[in-house]
Amino acid sequence: MDFDTRDCYRHVIEWIGKKSKMAEHEVAALAIELAAKRKEAGGPERQHHVGYFFSR
Repeated sequence: MDFDTRDCYRHVIEWIGKKSKMAEHEVAALAIELAAKRKEAGGPERQHHVGYFFSR
């Protein structure tokens, strides 16, 4: 990923953390966990990437 993409994800993690009262590291860990579960379950390939869960 390029810098702009990573930076966008960071901003979304910050925003979700503020709105949900979750720590930013918990938000990131949840996205990783969700992507891994979708991959294990054979979900659509686009859902295997953490970025899928950060789109607004």
